[in-house]
Amino acid sequence: MIDPLTIRFHTDAPHPLLPTELGSLQINSRLAGTDADTEQYNTGTTAIGTAPYRLLSYRSGDRTDFVRNDASWSGPQPWARAS
Repeated sequence: MIDPLTIRFHTDAPHPLLPTELGSLQINSRLAGTDADTEQYNTGTTAIGTAPYRLLSYRSGDRTDFVRNDASWSGPQPWARAS
């Protein structure tokens, strides 16, 4: 570990898409994720977080809707909903 807020990744070879792939990585607590199935993730019942927006709904191949998370560490955002 470099410091408490930094992670160092080691790959076997150059991996230029790693930053893009890490951008879609979702972290969930063991408590919320234990025994959860795909449908529970897709409906947002197991989704947790401190991001500016919370998952409202997900329809595979169609759209993902978010609602403002007023409890976010970054404070309230300007839009009540985002898709």
